[in-house]
Amino acid sequence: HHLPAHTPLPVRLVLIFFAGSLEVTTGSKKLLEALSGFSFFSSEIKTVLVIMLTSFGGFSAAAQTKSVITNSGLSMKVYLFTRTLNCLYAGLFSYLFFCC
Repeated sequence: HHLPAHTPLPVRLVLIFFAGSLEVTTGSKKLLEALSGFSFFSSEIKTVLVIMLTSFGGFSAAAQTKSVITNSGLSMKVYLFTRTLNCLYAGLFSYLFFCC
């Protein structure tokens, strides 16, 4: 599951984060393993990224939620939007806590 060395860093980071978000339990471990190769990420930034990943909840949890709310009138779009906001707020507040 290694990316080619010539893959640009922003693309690598997005792919690593996306892969981690598929299933949070193993995804957090995989995210930290992947980030260990980047010496410029401090332990605080790695912590912030894992907090963001876990606060999103993962696509596995979203799929489970979808199966529960089907025919309930609740919106998956709203659910995913609020999970994304939760991820961003968790990232912002944890960054302020750990890095400032």
